[in-house]
Amino acid sequence: MLFHRETNGLEQSGAIITRGRRIYLDETRFLEWFASQGRRSFRRDRGDA
Repeated sequence: MLFHRETNGLEQSGAIITRGRRIYLDETRFLEWFASQGRRSFRRDRGDA
């Protein structure tokens, strides 16, 4: 989720706080963002049965 934060809306949610090379999460905003994602899968579908 963090790797794709620019495209998945996580960065725009305000949940990401960067200080130098460190990345912090605002827990409340992260959980709001996560809940708004619905049942969207974050794992890549590899076609495994």
